[in-house]
Amino acid sequence: MTSMLMSYREWGVRKRAYLLCAWLCLALAAAGAFLPLLPTTPFLLCSVWLSVKADSGLAHWLVNHRRFGPPIRRWQSERTLARSTKWLATAMITANWLLLWVLGASLPLLAALAAGFCAALAMIWRIPTTRPGVGTRENEA
Repeated sequence: MTSMLMSYREWGVRKRAYLLCAWLCLALAAAGAFLPLLPTTPFLLCSVWLSVKADSGLAHWLVNHRRFGPPIRRWQSERTLARSTKWLATAMITANWLLLWVLGASLPLLAALAAGFCAALAMIWRIPTTRPGVGTRENEA
């Protein structure tokens, strides 16, 4: 009985931790809509995954949200990214690297960031591109 009660308590703590992390990821995703170096979609997807693990209503709210919902539904249905998202990520990453260069960041830092940014962009551009009309509310009826 004690071990059963302990695992129930641990699960309660675990659910709260998942929910806390889900809200943290959602906050980072919201910040990413305004901050150039912070990505939005990966944090949204992490937030949905964590909120499902926490068994909360946050996942349902995110998937049906007017702003956050379409990229999540697109990812869930097709595992794709919009071409505009890929170009925006490319532009933001390039702008950030150029800003660091203009501000006089050290060469080793610039080289390391260039390698990391190139790897991130290679992963982003390898993800299939969304077909027109997929993941929108009009086509889900």
